[in-house]
Amino acid sequence: MSSSGYVDVPRCSVIFDGTNYAEFAGFMRIHMRGLLLWGVLSGEVPCPPCPVAPVAPIPPVPPVLAADASQADRDEAKALDDAVVDAYDQQMSSYSDALFVYRDDLFAYTHWCNDDARVAAVLTAGVLPQFVSEFMGLGTVAAMWSYLCQRYQPSGDALYLSVVHQEHALQQGDSSVDEFYSQCSAIWRQLDSLRTVICGTCR
Repeated sequence: MSSSGYVDVPRCSVIFDGTNYAEFAGFMRIHMRGLLLWGVLSGEVPCPPCPVAPVAPIPPVPPVLAADASQADRDEAKALDDAVVDAYDQQMSSYSDALFVYRDDLFAYTHWCNDDARVAAVLTAGVLPQFVSEFMGLGTVAAMWSYLCQRYQPSGDALYLSVVHQEHALQQGDSSVDEFYSQCSAIWRQLDSLRTVICGTCR
């Protein structure tokens, strides 16, 4: 955490721009595994149920006897009161056990929610804003990741040919040699990833 109170978000080295899903997904997987949070992003670690706090038992009310109550009435009231107190003690024991379980479950649930929020921050920091707006309203980061996969995952020859067209249309123009090479490299990496996807669908 910085001195200003903001938490630094470790952003993925590849930024999703709408055309580089395969490369982005590969780098994001490595990135999130390094942060020990891949399971939350992929949905392999689902949200645990939100625990419900146990209700504490109501303490028994001591019996009230008339001043002129007989000894028999007093003995009967005492026996009944002892039975009620014993039952209350058992209820308190069960409540204490349930409270212990609840605290553990609440910790697990809160921890997962914090991890989900942390992963969502990393994911949105690695996606251009115009694409973040498409999925930021979804309930969990796993749902966001699933949306990106369904929406932008390479689907076959059409996308491959589109990237090939980008490669052919790419010109250096006013770019430096290094800048032009970087642009070419990005397209080449995308073509390599698409070849892998397309070949995999033919097996």
